Amino acid sequence: MKKKIVALFLAVLLFTMFAHASVVVEKGVFFGLGLSRFSGEGTSVWNDKTGMLGGFSLSFAFSDVFALQTDLYFVQKGAVNQVTGSGGILRNTMDIGVLEIPFLAKLSLPLGELRFRPYVLGGASYGLKLWANLSTILDDGSGYETQVGDAKVTGMKSWSPSYILGAGGDFLARDSRLNIEIRYTRSFGSVLTEGTPVYSSVFCLLVGYFF
Repeated sequence: MKKKIVALFLAVLLFTMFAHASVVVEKGVFFGLGLSRFSGEGTSVWNDKTGMLGGFSLSFAFSDVFALQTDLYFVQKGAVNQVTGSGGILRNTMDIGVLEIPFLAKLSLPLGELRFRPYVLGGASYGLKLWANLSTILDDGSGYETQVGDAKVTGMKSWSPSYILGAGGDFLARDSRLNIEIRYTRSFGSVLTEGTPVYSSVFCLLVGYFF
């Protein structure tokens, strides 16, 4: 009963704060690079894979310190595996396209007259798998690579919830801001529908523009 009362009190307090706050709404676009990996039993044979990301943001700033933000962005995930044999190098590349929809809380540190404002953020995200393909390339040392396989990856969940942690800085202008951010995303549970749990994570470096 006490927990319910405390939760209700906090909800009313937050509603009161937000109701009287002057909310600044900003729209933004961003792009960057991601380094994805798998973790779990049997994933040590897979190496990190780089990929692109980009999308849109909507930010609700309740003060110079606190804001809520939601994004919609595409990110390339996956992993790479190489096997060396008598015939050359066999390289397997798993390419996974994911649409991420995060909900984030952002805490900023105003620095007086400086036009720079560092921040940290965190929250949860839902990732929708758009595709998952596995391509196999043979490099026999002749200078030409031959594609010997191309197939869809099965057994992966369509939706995968994750948590997000990040830090960055805003460079402020009169009616806009440019930001640079490092973001880490990791799935809460296994990205597979069955079998040994396998977790997906991505380190991202992104640049954004808000107006």
